Amino acid sequence: MTRCMTAVEALELPCSRSVVLPFIWDIQNIERCEVKADRVLVRPAGTGRGSYDVRGRFAGFPWKGRFEYELDDRGFHSRTASYVPICAGACGASCAICAR
Repeated sequence: MTRCMTAVEALELPCSRSVVLPFIWDIQNIERCEVKADRVLVRPAGTGRGSYDVRGRFAGFPWKGRFEYELDDRGFHSRTASYVPICAGACGASCAICAR
């Protein structure tokens, strides 16, 4: 494991909702924006809602989670899903997110 740290800074840039919301509503962009997410698998479940699985590293340790999301006029809201499937390990390609 390398011994380095990544610093993240929040920047506020003026732009209209019509420009920003399509980017935010594309849940797959979590892969690009969330530093601890390496892989994201999105499962839409209807208009403006669904779930996504995330796999990555936090403080050097592997982690994964399943989240449910709802899109709204402010962006989206997500919460930990009540059911997370058990994967066969790292990974044996038995779960959808590790098979990518």
